[in-house]
Amino acid sequence: MSRPERCRRKLPLGIQNLRDIREAGHDDVDKSGIAVALIEAGKSLLVDTSKALFEGNRVLFTRLAAESRRD
Repeated sequence: MSRPERCRRKLPLGIQNLRDIREAGHDDVDKSGIAVALIEAGKSLLVDTSKALFEGNRVLFTRLAAESRRD
């Protein structure tokens, strides 16, 4: 018996925006459940910290571990 053919979509290489990945129909690993679990567990500070890191808000991380690890 043969396996059903799965429609293969392109991987989102170099695309780091969820909207672009979803709208282009690329395959990706669904991490939305992790994000929701963090929010529901009251980890809003972690979410806010992640946002500040990705926005490049360097001043907030002066003298913190992330200061030397992000550019």
